[in-house]
Amino acid sequence: MKKTIFISLVVIYTASAFSEPNYPPAGPEWLWDIRAISYGWAGSTGGILGKTPQEYAADANAIAANGYNTVVLFGRQARLGSIQEWPAIVTELNELVTIFHQHGLRVFDHQSCGIVEANDINVPIPDTNSTIRDLLQIDAQTGQPEYDATWNSYKVCHINPLTQTLIQTHNQNLFTQTALDGLMSDDIGFAEYSCVCQYCRARCIRDLGFDVNEYIPPRAPEIDPFWFNPDNVNYRNWNRFHQNSVGDHYVRMRQLLDGIRPGLGLMACLSVTIEPSFSQYYGISLEQIGRGANLLMHEDFSPAYVMEWQADASEILRAESLGRISSRPVLNLQYASISRNELYSGATPGEVLFTWAMDRTLGCREWVNEGPATIGRSILWEAQHQELFYKPTIPANIAILYSTQSRDWLRPLRLYIQPEEQLTADYRGWCEALLFKNIPFHSIIEDQLTPAGLSPYRILIMPSVSCLSAGQCEIISNWVAAGGTLIATEDCAMYNEIGEALSQSGLSGILGVKIGKKIHCQTPVQVPNEDVFVNCGGQIDEPNRTRFECTADSNTLSFGSIEAGSSHPAMVRHKFGDGNSVYLAFRLGSAAWSRTRNCDAVNCPDPNYQYIRLGPKTPSTLNVIRNLIEPAISQLPFTVRNAPRGLIITLHKSADNKQILHLLNATGSVIEPNGQPHIINKHSYQFPLILQDIQVTLREPIRLPVVARLPSGYDMVLDANQNTNTIIIPGSAIAPYTVIETGGFPSADLNRDGIVNFKDFAIFAEQWLQRES
Repeated sequence: MKKTIFISLVVIYTASAFSEPNYPPAGPEWLWDIRAISYGWAGSTGGILGKTPQEYAADANAIAANGYNTVVLFGRQARLGSIQEWPAIVTELNELVTIFHQHGLRVFDHQSCGIVEANDINVPIPDTNSTIRDLLQIDAQTGQPEYDATWNSYKVCHINPLTQTLIQTHNQNLFTQTALDGLMSDDIGFAEYSCVCQYCRARCIRDLGFDVNEYIPPRAPEIDPFWFNPDNVNYRNWNRFHQNSVGDHYVRMRQLLDGIRPGLGLMACLSVTIEPSFSQYYGISLEQIGRGANLLMHEDFSPAYVMEWQADASEILRAESLGRISSRPVLNLQYASISRNELYSGATPGEVLFTWAMDRTLGCREWVNEGPATIGRSILWEAQHQELFYKPTIPANIAILYSTQSRDWLRPLRLYIQPEEQLTADYRGWCEALLFKNIPFHSIIEDQLTPAGLSPYRILIMPSVSCLSAGQCEIISNWVAAGGTLIATEDCAMYNEIGEALSQSGLSGILGVKIGKKIHCQTPVQVPNEDVFVNCGGQIDEPNRTRFECTADSNTLSFGSIEAGSSHPAMVRHKFGDGNSVYLAFRLGSAAWSRTRNCDAVNCPDPNYQYIRLGPKTPSTLNVIRNLIEPAISQLPFTVRNAPRGLIITLHKSADNKQILHLLNATGSVIEPNGQPHIINKHSYQFPLILQDIQVTLREPIRLPVVARLPSGYDMVLDANQNTNTIIIPGSAIAPYTVIETGGFPSADLNRDGIVNFKDFAIFAEQWLQRES
């Protein structure tokens, strides 16, 4: 019988842990080709499956036959509650891994080591006088263990040295006694008012210099001097301490795995990468997780993928910003028609197919949480054409800065006042606008605010970036002066990098405005014509045009709050050195840009600046967005003509430098000016047919032939002009998802002559749609 070995663990926390994350070397190359699927596993004491070795083998065979190469185990992942069964769990996992390896499948163990089920908290811990209850987080409001009603579980404190020792011990035994390929270490984080256990309090006194007991019990969120108050330096340090301690966990896991067997995968659960609540309330941030994880995971909770894909796309692009600078892939876990919990219900196989196609289009990997045959042959087709998806490079000369500093210190930080309304909506809105206009861009974070990091870009968009350091402002200023174009919104650079208010924006010189506080017009003006701009109490200037002069006083320019459903804020253009800036005194917003806004005020030193109004989400508004990025258009990696709204096109470069276009037919998700989406059947994933030809012109020379590939297995050679680098894509070649490879060849093994004629191609596309959905 194998013996469980307990290891000692001492963690020293120092002030240096507050420094910028130091990312580990890139993980193994196989992580870039993951095609993962969840696999329910019972464990030795029974559970959701309780399968025999023969049944494991049959499942492995079915999974591999459908093109998957990795499984992530589900079931009995709340591992601390099973501590007395750990030796038996290790034995059975070893048997399972051996069987799956024989079928060419890698295996990730899934451990929710940050929670314990409610009925397990009194389980004794072997060789100690403690129970699981002694490991739990303590809530500052109640003084009791932190309970999570959603999962009927309690949160475990990973600051507790015994917790750390137990987790390290289990994984030391697990990865030395099995051939597991990776670990998903899940549910590491805090609750809103935790943790104030003896270990967290001691660490607070030692490392932060104050006793958190001074602020217990908490007061109402809007008046509490400490909790969720970014003006309190102690709370800022407390918040950063939380984030760093989560990162410390993944550093420990990384060091442990590397010491056992190099090349093991490590990922963490992170369902929302951009909403401030995750870092502010729970201490969870992608950058801190990235200190140890070599696979960046996004968890897709959207209840209607086809209609709400834009939000998930912005999350994935945000994760890829870290993946790009740290050389690690992003894995998107999607929840489909799972009935075990209402949280996961609503998605259908058709939407699983759509999300898989979206992930391919955005360049991230896929983790399907459904049966292996849910989306038919699509995963198998991907496996047969892995060179189209392996480690792609996505060219772009436009960057959108997602501000992690603003995420952490965004005003108001108070509990549940939804700071997401600022940063999240603005960032998502810009991602959505550029995706819909087929304008390639990168999402970046502050790590890239260096001269070298900004050098690839002609335009930098900063949506609701309120927190910047003086050094970061200087770098941006130098970049603009050298010819860059900056687009900034809302309270840009009104706070330093740790959320301390400044007397004026750190970028006032570039923007040409002094940003003031929002004020409310006493008499809102209602205007039926959305192309008319009205100043509060002023005159209509140049009806049906978008160029307007300042008409308010020289100190404050206030812009009227128009009737519900309209938005009439200001835009200021400014010349700075050899570059330009554009200041938008509002947030772009996402999904519905037509929400009513109160007056947005700026202090405009020059009454001759142009003010341009951006209205609701209409085609004309998107065209104005395109005009804003005019300086980069001549050098865009590709341009598109005659594409319907919702046909999303991206360009990837493969490992052998081929240019590969991905076409996602999301036309059914377009919201029309009257607020009504196209009719779409989410259960069968029907989509509006595209009738017109699409023209795509690449900036770099193209190779011939140019081949359109469908997951159905049918290929089509397209008309292309090497002199103009132009590709003509017939509407009949656009299914729910199409890949176009330059310099590729039709698949002779799938088609008799390698080419499908125009008419047949449309028929095959429709048949594939019906079959796969």
